[in-house]
Amino acid sequence: MATTYILSMKQLFLFFLIFLATSAFSQNWKEYIIDNNLTLNFPENYTITDTMDQKVIMAQLDYGLVMITTMENKGQYEIAVTDENDLRDEYKVFRKGILRSARGRLIAEEPLKKDGVTFWNFSYSAKMGDVKQTRYCQLLLLNKHIYTINFWEAKDKSQEMSPLREKLFSSVLVPKGLGLQNQLNLIDEKTSADRIRKQISNLTTKLLFGTALVLLVLWFWRKGKKTEK
Repeated sequence: MATTYILSMKQLFLFFLIFLATSAFSQNWKEYIIDNNLTLNFPENYTITDTMDQKVIMAQLDYGLVMITTMENKGQYEIAVTDENDLRDEYKVFRKGILRSARGRLIAEEPLKKDGVTFWNFSYSAKMGDVKQTRYCQLLLLNKHIYTINFWEAKDKSQEMSPLREKLFSSVLVPKGLGLQNQLNLIDEKTSADRIRKQISNLTTKLLFGTALVLLVLWFWRKGKKTEK
C-alpha cells in the first residue's frame, strides 16, 4: 500500500512541473458550471480531463493551483451514507485518505452548512518537491456524486493568495431546496466499516493522483504532434 502512494506522488510531482511549465498565467475568473449539482467561479486558463469515470478541472495560479474533481458515487467504490453522523464520518475518512496520499499534516477541519447541504472543509500542509504548500480542500457528497474542491498555495505566499482562495470557496453554489436527503446513499448491503474505509482511501488516491500519469502521457503526445508540424 505504501509503495502505491509513493509512486502516485512521484507521478503527481512530474505532472505538476510540466503543468507549471506549459500553462499560461491568468487571473481572469468566470462562472463555471460543473454539473447540475455544483457551480463556482474558476480561472479561465483551466484544463479538463475526463477519464476513468472521473472529471478533473485544473487551473494554474501565480503561486499555486486550483483543482476540482468529480466522480459518481457508484460501483465498487460506492459509499453508503445512512444519516448525518455517517456523512461526517465518511468525510473524515475521505480526508484521512487525502492526507495519507499527500503525506500531509492536518491544520484544521470543520463542517460547513450551506444552502441546506453539509460540506467538509479542511486544510493541511504538504510539500511539492522542495516547495512547502498550504492546501485547502472542500469535500461534498451530493446526489450520488463526490466532489473535491482544492486550492493549493505556496506557504510563504498566503497573504497574496488569500483573495483568490476566498473568491473560489465563497463562489461555490448548489441548487436551492436541497437537504440531507440529497446526501444520503442507502444501499442494500452496507459492508463492514474496515472495508468501507479501505475503499474510500483507494478512491481518494484515484481522485487526486490517478489521473496524473494519464495527463502526463497526453502532454507528451500533444508535444510530439507539435514537433511533427
